[in-house]
Amino acid sequence: MNGDMTAPLLLPSVHFEVSKVMKARIRIYDQLPDHYKSYYVDGATIYYVDGPFGCYFTQEIRNEDWSVLWFQSFIKSSSFAIYPCASLPAVVFYCGIQGSLSGYLNGVGRLLLKEAQYSIFYMPKSVVSVKLFRGAYDGVFLSLSKPFLEGFASKYESLKDVYNSYLEEAIEGQLLKAHQLGSTAWTLLSEMRARVHKAPADRFFFLDNHIRELLFGYLTSSPTTLRNVSDPVMTVSAVYTEQVRKAAKYMEENYDRELTIPEIAKIINMGYSSFIQAFKKEYDLAPHQFLKKCRLQKALLLLEETNEKIISVSIAVGYNNPSHFIKVFTKYFGISPFSYRNKRKRNLEKG
Repeated sequence: MNGDMTAPLLLPSVHFEVSKVMKARIRIYDQLPDHYKSYYVDGATIYYVDGPFGCYFTQEIRNEDWSVLWFQSFIKSSSFAIYPCASLPAVVFYCGIQGSLSGYLNGVGRLLLKEAQYSIFYMPKSVVSVKLFRGAYDGVFLSLSKPFLEGFASKYESLKDVYNSYLEEAIEGQLLKAHQLGSTAWTLLSEMRARVHKAPADRFFFLDNHIRELLFGYLTSSPTTLRNVSDPVMTVSAVYTEQVRKAAKYMEENYDRELTIPEIAKIINMGYSSFIQAFKKEYDLAPHQFLKKCRLQKALLLLEETNEKIISVSIAVGYNNPSHFIKVFTKYFGISPFSYRNKRKRNLEKG
């Protein structure tokens, strides 16, 4: 099998079971047959089940914050019962790609996960029953950890009750309103499945950004989902504006640290590409350019107001490599830090 199996077991993830009668009639494999290779997900752990009903298979990638489980089934019998379940209570973010899943969730009653929609539900530590009919099904189940959800739940009212049920391990499930998958969501899902990565670290970074963008897109699909704002009706554009302003303030206050743009996007709960686009729209600068501007403007003040050595100024504004700092400063201002300081001293003496 492929994939990362080192993630803590405290992160729940969805798996699928069949009835006791059917268990004796199925075959389980850890690879996909050649005719389903087009569904292959790079780096995922594969669970393929074949039986008289047809087949279904899951492919999972997980870390300490989330589990991504791709689910496909090809049913040839008139109907077939399958049981999504989790060993621990879970908050599941489901994206329906093909086919609608109809089942029963304790505390909710009928559970309908429609094609071309995404929704969030809290699943207690119990089995959920789903009936599949003849045809093909394709979807993604994202199980999210409590720390991962915490930042989103503090900002979005619609997520608060589900998150609290998760914390309390409530015995009854909950289902949030579904929204249509927009063009951005379709692109994100397609990239998540198709991208091949050179290293596991690249894969996890890529998926983490895409999951955040999907969740952010879902939560901002409704204009009233944002909490604690003066205007209860906010557009997606207004939400982005508030988030990127927080990022700008964070950079202004932490320019002396070794910041990375993906780290900043994660802090404000935005996907990487959405953050870049929204930030450019708001400030007419890319985030890394804004950060550089903050650092170099502070460097100017230190050169003007202190006698600190160039190496000390470099470190004080977040550049641990003085040679790189001198190169960046000179390119930005057209003069080296040393020459700038000397020129200013001469001007002061003349004045």
